[in-house]
Amino acid sequence: MPPLKAHWQKSELPLLEIADKGFDALSQKIDSYVKSVRTRTNAKDFNIELNSVSLQQFVKSWSEDTDFQLAPSSHKDKLAILIEELNDYGLKSVDEMRQIIPKDFSKVSKELGYSSTIFGLVRDWMILHDYERYRNKAWKNRWSSFHESDDEISSVRNLYQRLVGTKVAKQIFQTFGGDTSGDFCQETEEEE
Repeated sequence: MPPLKAHWQKSELPLLEIADKGFDALSQKIDSYVKSVRTRTNAKDFNIELNSVSLQQFVKSWSEDTDFQLAPSSHKDKLAILIEELNDYGLKSVDEMRQIIPKDFSKVSKELGYSSTIFGLVRDWMILHDYERYRNKAWKNRWSSFHESDDEISSVRNLYQRLVGTKVAKQIFQTFGGDTSGDFCQETEEEE
C-alpha cells in the first residue's frame, strides 16, 4: 500500500486542478463585470443594479468628476450592509441613487472642506434627501453618531445646515444622535 501522503497527492490532484480552473473562470467573470460597470458609468449609463461593484465604481467616478475628497475606508468588507440600507431605502439601481444626491452637495462640500468615506457619503445622500425615510426604513440603529471628533461633527453640521437649513439639520442631528448643542448658525428668514 502506498504511503497515505503520496496516495492523497495523486488522487486529489485532478480535483485541485478543477477547483483552480473554476476559480480562474470566476475571477475572469468578476473582472469582466467590473470593466463593464466602469465603462457604463463612464458613459453615464446608470441603469445598473446596485451591488458592491457598481456602488464602488459609481462613487469613485462621481468623486473624481466632482472633485469630492473621498476618504479611504477600512470597512469595504461591510459594503453589503450599505447595499442593504440602500435597498431598504427603496433604491435598487445606480440611477435611482444618483437622483437623490443633493444638488449642491459637491459644491458645498468643497467650500467646507468636507470629506467622507463611501459609507458616510452614501448615508449623507439618503439622510439629506429624506431623513425620515432613512430613519424608518434603512437605519435600523446600525450606527449611533455622525463622527467621532468635534471637527468632524462640526463639518457635518455645517454641510447639513447649508443644504437643508438649520431647522432640518437640527432635526437630523437629534434623530441620529448628533450633538445639537454645537454651533448651529441662526436661521435665516428663508428658513423660517
